[in-house]
Amino acid sequence: MKESDFQKQLLNSLREQGAWAYKIPDATFAEGARFIPEKPADIIGKHKGFPFLIECKMLKGIRRVKKNLFQSSKDKREDRPFEEWNQVKSLTKFETTGGSGESFVFINFRNKKGEKRYNRLIYFRWSYLKQVISDGSISKKDMEDILDIMDIKGFKQRYNLSSFLKYLELKSNDKTE
Repeated sequence: MKESDFQKQLLNSLREQGAWAYKIPDATFAEGARFIPEKPADIIGKHKGFPFLIECKMLKGIRRVKKNLFQSSKDKREDRPFEEWNQVKSLTKFETTGGSGESFVFINFRNKKGEKRYNRLIYFRWSYLKQVISDGSISKKDMEDILDIMDIKGFKQRYNLSSFLKYLELKSNDKTE
């Protein structure tokens, strides 16, 4: 399965459960193109009046989550510092430019081999994940512990996102009070 399939499943799940969500198109490379804009994230949406931005990551197997997961080839080629990486800047800017929205990272862990097949999903608030990975990484053991507590299991190409949507609803209520 490709990351684009995961993005589509997440997008459909968000929509079916009451959120407005839009997949930001990937920039396509054209012969002779001089400038291809960097994409800020994968999905933008709104639920109960609260805006959100989502970056999707798909990993084969449960493993350590490091900051280079957010480094593009252009970031690497231009030797940009962490705070200047496109995804880091975009997710941070969405939260800090005068709005009430939040950025999130959804990480899908998949294993389709052998008897231990799984499709597990977890999400992080970007502000938290950024702080953790900028200082190092989240170990495989810690990821396993987090998944044991709060993972969202996939079922028939959909996810039950009720806890995520409830969080957005509570944030929306906070902003109106």
